[in-house]
Amino acid sequence: MTLQVLEVRDFRNIAQARLDASAGINLIFGANAAGKTSVLEAIYHLGRARSFRTGNPRELIRSGCPHLQVYGSVMGECGYVQPVGVQRSSRDLTLRIAGEAARGLAELARAVPVLLLNSHTHGLVDAGPQQRRRFLDWGVFQMEPEFLPLWRRYRRALSNRNAALRQGQSNALISAWTAELMDVGERIDALRSRFVSVLGEVLEPLASQLLPEQIIKLGYRRGWSQTDPLGVALEAALSQDRRVGYTRHGPHAADLGIQCDGVRAASRVSRGQQKALVAALVCAQASLYRRHRGRDCVLLVDDLPAELDGERRARLTRALVELPVQIFVTSIEQRDVGIEGWTDPGVFEIDAGKVRKVVY
Repeated sequence: MTLQVLEVRDFRNIAQARLDASAGINLIFGANAAGKTSVLEAIYHLGRARSFRTGNPRELIRSGCPHLQVYGSVMGECGYVQPVGVQRSSRDLTLRIAGEAARGLAELARAVPVLLLNSHTHGLVDAGPQQRRRFLDWGVFQMEPEFLPLWRRYRRALSNRNAALRQGQSNALISAWTAELMDVGERIDALRSRFVSVLGEVLEPLASQLLPEQIIKLGYRRGWSQTDPLGVALEAALSQDRRVGYTRHGPHAADLGIQCDGVRAASRVSRGQQKALVAALVCAQASLYRRHRGRDCVLLVDDLPAELDGERRARLTRALVELPVQIFVTSIEQRDVGIEGWTDPGVFEIDAGKVRKVVY
């Protein structure tokens, strides 16, 4: 998938902007608060219908405007170009793909697959398991068609079991939802486990390139005992689940383990190493997407030079050159990102929300 044209209207401080993008790297540079990150946020919104900076849609809509619009002309499989559009007001969300109303966010995410590398992505290493589960499940969702319906079934069963626990319902009723969790949860676990194994193989050379001084390994904690079936774990925990009022064990409690030299990465790496490690993870995710789907995804890199010394910045730039993705990267200064290794890069300057293409 390649985003050929991006059009943005009334998104944050951008009244109207158009980018005729390169299929390789696209550098967006400008002063602080000029709107660089807002361009990346608009692309993210086109693929996920949400922001990576706020959960409040009103903050995305330019002051005094009724709604925002983000439109993309997307080159899909077999050279087919289709329009994708998102319009959002403070209350309503409209999604369109190829001129038709999209069936939901999953269809949008498959039409415009987007990955993000920014300061918040550091949470993959040092935050709680929720962000790592989202990262893991994006990959499984894109590779395994059966994952989404299974996850929806699991969430429904989990919600009903938790309600039965809180309400003090009978063991028979709780067991009915437990049986559904057992069936679906084991299948979700198998998909995730297989994905983590393959992701670890792809990550290894990238981690060696970006963090040659460290040995990085991935692990997978499935959310219950590694030795017992899920049904055994749920039955054994039933009395305590009743006391706390929710289900403590299952795929919803899983985590992606990231180790550095045999210990938890968050306790070992510096801030610069952490950004390099997260970059390796995101690049591995992008490479695996290409391997399985046979097409590119879009990688958004906000403020690439930040927290990286010259050597690490050069390593990351080399890794991005070799990556089979379309990239949009921001920087304050044009010279801070070495784009000489790319063929036909797109270079854009943004000032006060206005974008112009720079001849490179």
